Amino acid sequence: MALPCLLLHSASAETVPLAQAPSGVQKTIKERLGNAQIEDVDRDLDSGKVIFTITFGINGQSREMTLGEDGHIVSAQVFLKDLSLALQMAIQRVAAADAIERIEKVLEENPEYYSIDWKARDGQAHSFDVWESGKIKSMQVTLDEVPAAVRAGLQKQAGSDAVKTIAKSFEEADVQYVATLDHGGHERDLTVSEAGELLRMDIALADAPATVQQTVTSTASQGAITSIEKVVDDGHLQYEVEWKTKEGAARSFTVLESGKLLSMRVSLEETPPAVRAAIAKEIGGDKLKEVAKSFDDGVAYDVTVNRNGRDRDFSLRENGQISRVEVSLAEIPPIVQKGIQHVIGTGSITSIDRTVEDDRTQYNIDWKASDGTAHAFSLLENGSMKSVRVALEETPPAVNAAIVPEVGSGKLKEIARSFDDNAVTYDVTFVRDGRERDFTVTEAGKLERRQLFLEELAAAAQGTIKRVTAKGMILRIDQMFNQKKGGFHMEVESLVDGKQYDFNVGQNGLFLGVEKP
Repeated sequence: MALPCLLLHSASAETVPLAQAPSGVQKTIKERLGNAQIEDVDRDLDSGKVIFTITFGINGQSREMTLGEDGHIVSAQVFLKDLSLALQMAIQRVAAADAIERIEKVLEENPEYYSIDWKARDGQAHSFDVWESGKIKSMQVTLDEVPAAVRAGLQKQAGSDAVKTIAKSFEEADVQYVATLDHGGHERDLTVSEAGELLRMDIALADAPATVQQTVTSTASQGAITSIEKVVDDGHLQYEVEWKTKEGAARSFTVLESGKLLSMRVSLEETPPAVRAAIAKEIGGDKLKEVAKSFDDGVAYDVTVNRNGRDRDFSLRENGQISRVEVSLAEIPPIVQKGIQHVIGTGSITSIDRTVEDDRTQYNIDWKASDGTAHAFSLLENGSMKSVRVALEETPPAVNAAIVPEVGSGKLKEIARSFDDNAVTYDVTFVRDGRERDFTVTEAGKLERRQLFLEELAAAAQGTIKRVTAKGMILRIDQMFNQKKGGFHMEVESLVDGKQYDFNVGQNGLFLGVEKP
């Protein structure tokens, strides 16, 4: 999200003969530039990755293009006259034509965008990024121009590092600020929210906790680490690591602060046959971009594909069953479309996910109101309301009184008012001890169920669950409260021999039978 300076040469840049450039770079130059006069080929490093900047002449005008080591195009210099009239007008609403010094078309990200450098009349340099639609992606600002909370957050996280540039980013649902820091002669990025809270930051391996260092070094032992980012995601502190294998293949993985491996990028060939077949069927003619194997709640696979220039995601269980698919408004039933439009009015849709839970299809919608506030709700396939996100202060007093002590020292993430079986309940998600958890409260303020983890159960219950799932894996454990008789039992979701196997266990470890589908 930082404003790119992709074609500015660093001190590490070196000019190389075209014949010594990698074959992929030579191939792209030949295919894309044809008979253009090649003036210069510079080899450089950008965030640990090798890039090649090609300076060439066409129609008497010099231009530059940046390529990755494999020959893919990272960015290309363009001129205002090359752009559509609508995009030219959008750019000139920010910077006059004669003030523009450089325009880069950034092709490495999806969707593509344009980065504009310009100079004001007072000589002050500025830059901003804009989508093809003309909507601003991000804009360079000074430290004096950011809100006080942002300034304090940046200065706290930066420490002794000097702040070089700051970009105000509009990419996510909420505005973020991305600062480029000078860290002992090396650049690193730092991102904070409008409240000044840390969202992500480049770090060295030595700056990570010992538990994280151990997992990183063991996981990437057969390669070289490219970058590490410290990330706060929905209250979780985690570390995102990019590295290269000995063969040069790019890989990445995410580690929790405890050292637990949360997810890792894998190739399609590394997935189980059932997952591979399901992915192939789902993507059809789409372009596969990435497959991530996650270990957060059992094993699952998160897949990113590109369809008609737009990225979309879907998730699968280890048995190949699809659990979630990102869809567009046009892909859902008309009755659901009508229900969505009725709720959001003049608001705008952020995302729609189709999920299947207990053989019931539902659509989860994130949207923004015209005042910029974020909202979410879910609809069933018949268009009826399944749930709607609410704030703590919007819950009834009895529900509020039950939620607060249950969350305790944890961080409240979300409350959904659900409408199931003619009863209203409140599903609460929060983070405690680095783990996301949830529980359900009835409208009367009674605790209905609570998610637990195996090690939190009594020894007898742990033993029974381990015995039953010895040839499989645990997906989820819920402590269920009997409102009439008092007491509780455990509902366990698991996979055994690749098939869904759900069962109940008493608090004393007694096996209470299998849940019928």
